[in-house]
Amino acid sequence: RACAEPQIIGFGATISAPHMHALALQTLDLYLPPGGSVLDVGSGSGYLTACFAELLQSKNRGGSSESQGHVVGIEHIPELVGWSIANLELDGKKDYFQVPSAVTSDGQCTAKHALLSIIEGDGYQGYAPGGPYNVIHVGAAVENVPTPLVDQLKPGGCMVVPVGPQGRQEYLKITKGPDAALEQEIITSVRYVPLTSRRAQLSS
Repeated sequence: RACAEPQIIGFGATISAPHMHALALQTLDLYLPPGGSVLDVGSGSGYLTACFAELLQSKNRGGSSESQGHVVGIEHIPELVGWSIANLELDGKKDYFQVPSAVTSDGQCTAKHALLSIIEGDGYQGYAPGGPYNVIHVGAAVENVPTPLVDQLKPGGCMVVPVGPQGRQEYLKITKGPDAALEQEIITSVRYVPLTSRRAQLSS
């Protein structure tokens, strides 16, 4: 059954409406090259994280990059981490979680990351070991854009993030220039649940 509204997925978390997933993918597509890198903050069900992996795979097939790139989902509810990984493996994406064994002619491993990883962690802090990232998607609202996420965005990269108090948020597109200067553009007005601590989310 198709649904056009956000849905509760448990543990105080929701999955965004399909049109918001589409908007994020459409906005960030231009900034994701073959072999690029993606961070999905608040990955929840893993649905959009998997969409980014599929987008990257399609770019890799038409590109010339030697690297497959990688997509990292970060989620602070451990039950959702396990559930999303299990669901994606059931959907035939088990290979996405494996680090390729490709080697160079001199025997050096060329791959450091699996195509897709979903980890437990604090989305405010991002995930520095997988960065820097060409694109960052933040799936919950913040009152101020977290500095670690800005730091982990590559020059030439783009982040989409809902910013503002609950009920009055703007969906921002933030780009980082070659000199690390930031530009912001308001895409639309939105209503997202807040990006919060694990304790606060579970108590809600």
